[in-house]
Amino acid sequence: MFEMSSVLALSAMNNLPQKSRLLSGSARRAAKKTGQAVAGVLLEDYRQTLRKIREIGYTRYAIRQFRPYLYAAALQFSPKRRSLTERLFRRAS
Repeated sequence: MFEMSSVLALSAMNNLPQKSRLLSGSARRAAKKTGQAVAGVLLEDYRQTLRKIREIGYTRYAIRQFRPYLYAAALQFSPKRRSLTERLFRRAS
């Protein structure tokens, strides 16, 4: 005769297709909801950004946004700044 564990295993195997459809349907719904939430947040951020650009103008907005990056890039090429290679050579000597 079948052991109880074998019966349970066969029962689980029979229910697997139904459960996998349920699980995949749940996963699809969750992904759709998450996508909608992320899209909503991104679109709201875009709306706010476009509103700021309209208020202050594109040039002023671009200057505000890029100033920290341009400043950092300029510092990288400053003659006063020692490169990693220079620092390593100093330690070695």
